[in-house]
Parts: sequence; structure tokens; C-alpha cells
Amino acid sequence: MVGSDSVKGRDKTPILVNGFLIISRLPSKALLDTSLPEIFKDTRIGKKEIRITMGYFYNRLGSLSRKFYNQILKEYAIDAGFAYILPKDNVQEFLEEVENLKAEYKEYEKQLKEFLLEGKVPDDLDKRAKVDTRYVNIVMEFLKEHGKDEEVKKKIENLDIVDRIRINLIPFSVDARILEEYIDEKVKQKLEKELYEVRKEMIESARKQLADKIRSLAKKIENLAMKTVTQTKINNLKKEIESIESIAKDLGIEFKELEPLKEILNTPIERIGIKVLEQKTSGRLKALLDSL
Repeated sequence: MVGSDSVKGRDKTPILVNGFLIISRLPSKALLDTSLPEIFKDTRIGKKEIRITMGYFYNRLGSLSRKFYNQILKEYAIDAGFAYILPKDNVQEFLEEVENLKAEYKEYEKQLKEFLLEGKVPDDLDKRAKVDTRYVNIVMEFLKEHGKDEEVKKKIENLDIVDRIRINLIPFSVDARILEEYIDEKVKQKLEKELYEVRKEMIESARKQLADKIRSLAKKIENLAMKTVTQTKINNLKKEIESIESIAKDLGIEFKELEPLKEILNTPIERIGIKVLEQKTSGRLKALLDSL
């Protein structure tokens, strides 16, 4: 079994989970689509969705969204099954990452408008990225033909991509003390059951995610035997352990599997490679990975 939950059964621990609920909504690719009347022999027969840009700019909007959901959230928050919960100790670093992401969106918005309105291709664009200026010209000609070019131009000028970013933190806690407000014993029992079911779901989800992080961390430390060891690398690995321990502590989870990893990192730097080899030879590192 991975770790051990310090809260056994239904004890009366006051604060079971304490952190922030992450509410998020990011700009959609639909922003780069526009509805136009579809005309056949001067008769309007419906509407057609025209994508005003393809390639790099269309894909980039999706990649920025994935960066938040697949990287930043997974790095700093815990997937509780029903939502992402941000532990208190991760708030500062999370907010810094969000600000960096907003800066990327701001630069994207600037480049997009310059491309669509002026035909300017970003100077620092990756050579592999595809920017189809011919396609944009065709679309703009289509728009002009149907008297929609000024309307779409205004739409582009008014695009507020950065302002559409919504990443909010709502204080969140699973606090058993709230049950004291209810006098009716049946109501209290039902709420208590719901409370602990939510906590159980969160703990199990967090346990799996933290185990994955420990497994990844163990492999990084194992690789120290084959690479140049620097104090910066050691400090970064120690920081990862501290982050895992902090989140685990907030959730009442203990991971004894971290001890041999801490033991390696606390070895004098010139002996770390030897210490890793000793752990591998003894089978201790393999047992650690197998236990997770």
C-alpha cells in the first residue's frame, strides 16, 4: 500500500483539507471563426463558418490552453476527481505561472492582430510553424465580396483574448466543524457521511498523483549515477521532495518511500553517485519503485 493515511476511519480531525478551488475558463478556438451568410445565386440559404486563420495561430491558441490544463494544473494542483484543488503552499508559484501564461496570451493576441490586419508574420516564429498568408488573403477577398470585410476587421480589432482568461482561486476546506451548526442528528449524520466521502475521493486521487511524482523523482535520482552531479540539481530535487511532503501533510498522507531518496540527497555531493549505485545494488531503489 502506498503511504498511510494518518486519519483512520472517521475521527474528528477539524480541518481535513485546506486550500483553494481552481475555477478556470480560457479563450476558445471558436474566437477565430466567423459566421457568414452563404449565398447561392443571390439567395441566402444559410450560414457558413469561416475560420479566419489556419496553421500556427489557430493551433497556438489550443497549445496555450493545454499548457495550463496539462502542465501547470498537474504540477501545482491536485485533481480531486470533481475539481482541481490548489494546496496553500503552492499558491505563490501557481500564481507566478499564471502570470507568465497571461503574458504569452498577450503576445499571441498582439501577433495575431498584426498578422490579420497587416499581414505581418512574427519574427521569432519557429521554422516548423505554418502560417498560410495565401489562405488569409482568400478569406479576406471572400469577406469583401460579401460586404463583410469591415465587419470582420472591426471584430479582429476588438478581439480581447487576454480579457477572456478566467483563472480564479476560491477558498476551499473540508471542515467537520460546520456540522456543529446542525441540531438534527439525522442531518448531521448524512452530512458527515457526505463530507468523508468527498475527502476519501480526494485523498485517493491525491495519493495516486503524488505516487507518480515520487516514481518520477526516484528515476531522476537514479540517473545521478550516470551524470555530473551539481549542487543546483541536488537543491532542485530536494525542493521537489519538500513540495510532495507539504501536499501530503496537508492531506494527512505519509510516504515513507521518500526516506531513501532523502538519504541519497543528503549524502556529500562527491559520494552521491556511489550512494545511488549502492542503493541499486542492494535493490532498495527497485523495491521503492515497485512499491509505488
